[in-house]
Amino acid sequence: MVKETTKDSASILWDEPLIDGGSEIIGYVVEKRDAERKAWSTVSTSCDKTSFKIDGLEAGRSYCFRVKAQNKYGVGESCETVDAVRASGDYIIFNNPYLFIYVFCYRAVYPSCDLRDLPNLNYIAKEGSNVRLKIPIIGKPAPTVSWKKGDDENLTDTGRVCVESTAVNTTLLIRDCQRSDASKYTITLRNSAGSKESSIFVRVVGKPGICTGPIKFKEVTADGATLKWATSILGKPTPTSAWSKGGKYFKPSDICQIETTPTSSTLSIKYATRKDAGEYTITASNPFGVKEENVKVKVLDVPGPPGPIEASGISSEKVTLTWTPPHEDGGSAINTTLVNKDSIRKDGGEFVLTATNVGGFAKHVFNVKVLDRPGPPGGPLKVSDITAEKCVLTWAPPADDGGANIEYYVVEKRESSRLAWTNVVTNLQVTQYQVTKLLKGNEYIFRVMAVNKYGVGDPLESDPTVSDNPYVPPDPPQTPEITAITKDSMVICWGAPVHDGGSEITNYGIERRDRISLRWVKCNKKKVTDLHFKVTGLVPGHEYEFRVVAENAAGVSAPSPSSPFTKAIDTLFKPGPPGNPRILDTTSSSITLAWNKPVYDVTKESVSLEWDPPLNDGGTKIKNYVVEKREATRKAYATVNAICHKTEWTVDQLQEGCNYYFRVLAENEYGIGLPIETGESVKVSEKPLPPGKITLQDVTKTSVTLTWEKPEHDGGSRVVAYVVEMQSKGSEK
Repeated sequence: MVKETTKDSASILWDEPLIDGGSEIIGYVVEKRDAERKAWSTVSTSCDKTSFKIDGLEAGRSYCFRVKAQNKYGVGESCETVDAVRASGDYIIFNNPYLFIYVFCYRAVYPSCDLRDLPNLNYIAKEGSNVRLKIPIIGKPAPTVSWKKGDDENLTDTGRVCVESTAVNTTLLIRDCQRSDASKYTITLRNSAGSKESSIFVRVVGKPGICTGPIKFKEVTADGATLKWATSILGKPTPTSAWSKGGKYFKPSDICQIETTPTSSTLSIKYATRKDAGEYTITASNPFGVKEENVKVKVLDVPGPPGPIEASGISSEKVTLTWTPPHEDGGSAINTTLVNKDSIRKDGGEFVLTATNVGGFAKHVFNVKVLDRPGPPGGPLKVSDITAEKCVLTWAPPADDGGANIEYYVVEKRESSRLAWTNVVTNLQVTQYQVTKLLKGNEYIFRVMAVNKYGVGDPLESDPTVSDNPYVPPDPPQTPEITAITKDSMVICWGAPVHDGGSEITNYGIERRDRISLRWVKCNKKKVTDLHFKVTGLVPGHEYEFRVVAENAAGVSAPSPSSPFTKAIDTLFKPGPPGNPRILDTTSSSITLAWNKPVYDVTKESVSLEWDPPLNDGGTKIKNYVVEKREATRKAYATVNAICHKTEWTVDQLQEGCNYYFRVLAENEYGIGLPIETGESVKVSEKPLPPGKITLQDVTKTSVTLTWEKPEHDGGSRVVAYVVEMQSKGSEK
C-alpha cells in the first residue's frame, strides 16, 4: 500500500467505509487545503477507486487531505489527515473509524549513530569523575534522539545527568559519577524512514560501599539451635569480608562457620545460648577503602510458666480468667492469645481484653470478623420471558457475602424428573442470565450459587418451570379486497388479524381459486409482510376469488373470508377536468382563454397527479412529498409514496369503478406540513363503447333529426353527454 511520490504530488489510499448507508458506494470526493489555511478545495468529485494521485503541490509547503464517500443519497462524513503533509518529504500514516488513509512523499535516509570514536562499547568511569560520551549521528530527515537507562527507565535531565543533542551528534554528560550511574545506556534515533538503536555499557569503579541489609537471622534460640545471619556486600573490585564481636574476629571451626560469596557473607554459630547475644561487626575492604556495619543480636528463649489461673464471673454466656505473668520472659514480651477452634460466622463479634495489677486495670475492645463462604443469593429466583427454547433468570446478591467480595455466580439447571444438576454458566458477574437450548415441554428447576475467595455458597433454587411458548396462532386476516384489475393480474388488499396470537406476524399466504375449479392455489412463494400483494399469471376473462392466511411463530391461522369473484379484464380510464380556467385577453371579436392541465390523468390502472411546491417552505428546503389516497367510501388515507422527490406521481393499482380522493403533503427537516386534497373524487372507469345504430328521422332545408342506440358498455360510469359531428360532402368535418 506504499507508493513513491514526488516533491509536487502526493498519492493517498483508503479503505471503503465500514457503513455504506444501505446503498452502494458510487464514488469518492477528494479535497485538499494548505495547512496554513482553513478553506478546503475539491480535487476530485468522482473518484471511483480507493486511491488518488494529487498533482500540482508546491514543494516545501504542508498540506492536509480528506476523503468523503458518496452513494445515491448523498455524501457522507469525511476522513481527514491527522497531521499536515509536507510536499518535500514527510511520511504519515493516519486512520479514521470509517477510512484508513496512507500518505507519503519520498524515501527518507535511514538514521544511524556512529560509535567508532569509542574504543569499545564498555566505558569504565571512576567514582566522582565526570563522563562525557559524544556520538556522531546521521539521517535524513534529521532524526529525533532519545536516551534511556537500563531496559525500561527513560533518562531524564537532572542537572547532574543530562543529554545535549544537535543535528549531527548527541552527548551524554554525567557529572560527579556515582555507583548508581553504572548501567546500559541506549540511544534511539527515529525519522520517517525508521529507527535505529545502539547501546553503551558504563561501569563505575571505586571503594566498596556500605554493606546492605537487612541482616537476616535464622534458627536463633537458646538451646541447641543455630545462630545464623547474612548480609549483602557491594563494591568493585570485589571486597573481602570478616566477622567480629567485641574486637575479636571469628575463625571457622566446628561451632562457627563463615560462608562468603562475591555478593554476600553468612555467619553461623551452632548451639547458640543467651550469652551469644551482643553486637556483631561485618567488615568489607578492597584497595579503595574499608567499610563496616554493626548489628545487635538478641537470642530469644521460651518464657517461664505463668502464675496460677483463677476463674471468676462464671455464667452461661462467659467466664473471666486471671493469672500472673512468668518470672522469665525469654527475652521477649509476653503475648496473650485467645484460641477459638472451628470458628463459624456467628463466632464473630466484639471481644474485651482486660489487664489488671495492684494499681488498677485497663481494657481493650476489639472486633473479630470470621470469614467464610457466602450465603445463598437473595430470592426469589425469578424465571421470566419463557419460550420453548429459553428463559431469563433474575436474582439479588446474597445478604451475607461471607466477609469477602462476591467474585462471580454459578448457574445450574436440572429437569424435574432427574437428580443430576448440569452447569449453565460460571464466572457470571451480573445477577441476570438468559438460559438457552431448553427442550420444548420439559419442566426445569434452576439454581444459583455465589462464590467468594473462600468458596461456593449455598444455592438459591427456582420453582419448577415448563419451557413452552406463551403465544398461539393468529386470528384470520380481514376479508381481502381486489383493486387494479388487468386481464392477467389483480392487486389484493386485506386487513391484519384482530389478534396476532401474542407473536409478530411473519408472513401472509395468499391463495386464489378459479370459478371453474375446486382447488385453491398458493400465489406467493416468498414471504409477504405487507397488507397487499399483486397476483399475476391469471387467465384473461376468468373469474377468481381470493383468501389470505396469517403466520406467526406458533403457526398458521385459519383462512380469511373469501373475496367476491372478479373477472380478469383490462379497464380504461378518462382524464380529470382541466383546472383554473381564466380570461387572458378580450377584443371586440375574440376572447383568449387559459387553463391548467388536469390535476390527474386516469389511465387503465392509475391516476397521474401533479402539484406546485408550497409558497411557504418553512424556512428550509423541501426534501420530499408524501402522496396518499383513500376510497370515497372510507375515511382513512393510505400512504402511496412517502419519499416522492418530484411534484408529480402516478398512483397505480386502483380498482375499476371505485371513486378515490388524493392528497399531497410537503416535508422538510422539521416535519410534514398540511395537505392539499383533490376537491372531488375521481372515478376509475374506461371510455364507453361507440353508440349503437344511428337513424335519420327528419330532414328539412335547415335541420336534420337523428336518433341512436345507447352504447353496449358505458365504461363503468354513466354517460353524461354525446358529441354530434357532421361533414359536408367534399368539405372538412
